[in-house]
Amino acid sequence: MKLKILLFSVILFAFDLSVSAQSKSPENKSVKTQNVKKSATEPLKIGEIAPDFKLSDENGRQIALSKAKKPVVLVFYRGYW
Repeated sequence: MKLKILLFSVILFAFDLSVSAQSKSPENKSVKTQNVKKSATEPLKIGEIAPDFKLSDENGRQIALSKAKKPVVLVFYRGYW
């Protein structure tokens, strides 16, 4: 009896895991490019000001780099793996 319960639990867990993995489809969000004076392949030099750009936050609101209140900006995207 215990073996049947254990086997059923393992099968149920595997099924749940496969269903949840299939339901997470990657979002195809493209970033719109703007007129940037510098080529994207050239890195910024020390002391050089980063070009202004806008990105959408998790709620869809546009946020511009120029609206940052402090000189240091840290961008962190948490991975969901």
